[in-house]
Formats: sequence, structure tokens, C-alpha cells
Amino acid sequence: MKITTDTPSGMDASRLQHLMAVMKDDIERDRYFGGVIAIGRHGQLALHEAIGHADSARTRPVRKDSVFSLFSTTKAITVVLVLRAIERGQLALTTPISDVVPEFSGRGREAITIFHLLTHSSGLPSVWSARSWRMRPRAICRSSSYTFGNSRSSAAPSPRACAWSSSVNS
Repeated sequence: MKITTDTPSGMDASRLQHLMAVMKDDIERDRYFGGVIAIGRHGQLALHEAIGHADSARTRPVRKDSVFSLFSTTKAITVVLVLRAIERGQLALTTPISDVVPEFSGRGREAITIFHLLTHSSGLPSVWSARSWRMRPRAICRSSSYTFGNSRSSAAPSPRACAWSSSVNS
């Protein structure tokens, strides 16, 4: 374990060591298999460690580049950061996602705004599904709890034309 104590970050080494000890204790108590921790300040990484295992059998150690399925645990952090950016005038709820992430464009995605993502009304399909699916605008619009405008077009509806659940499978 490498803990940097003399960096511009000004991190307290004893607190970082305590955090590592708590994580190791949690893993020994089977509260979780393992994890990766990265803590920095002012662009200086003070702690970056992989602790424990990636599986319940404890056969695969966690690596610093391990990928975790966090699902909804990041929502609270994301919302705070987005609202902070809105307060600072860096974004608006009406900002198209393609203005922030230019690669997020094409096939109607230019109409999707920050508001749509925060309220789950963008029309993007679920990433995880119990069965295979194809996005069908009419089926999705028929399954929605409310609709805006006419959704009977054969073209994919804009986010304003239809609101739907990400759990729709067809």
C-alpha cells in the first residue's frame, strides 16, 4: 500500500490508513468481496489501492482497473454535480447532451437534454434486460404511462413525443 504524505494534496496519512483498515475489516467480515479506492485532491492522487477479491470464492483479486456494476449508486452523486454545474451557469436543464458529449449524436439523440436523462424520459433503452428486445417506438409509446403528442409515426419519436419506461421489452 502506497500512501503519499508529502504531496500538495495535503491528505492526512493516518486517516487514509484508517480508511484502508476499515475496508480490509469489512472484507474480512464478508460485507463485500473487495473494492478499489482512489482518493485525490488538487490533481494529486494520495491513495489508489485495490483491496480484496472480485468473486465470492476469493479466487480473483480485485485490480486497480477492475470494472464494477454500480447501477444506481452513482445517481445521487451525478445529480449533485449536475445541479452544481447548473448553479454555476455551466449547464441548463435544457442543454442537449450532444452539446456536452459530441459523440452522443445521431438517430434523434440531439433532442435529448439533461432534463430527459435526470427524469428518465430520454427514451433510451435499458442497458440490462431479462430478455432480448428491440426498441419499437409504437410499442414503447403504447406502453408508456403518459404521452405527448402523436406517437403513431413510423419514425422514432422525439423525447417530447413520448415518455416511456426503460423496462419495456418487445
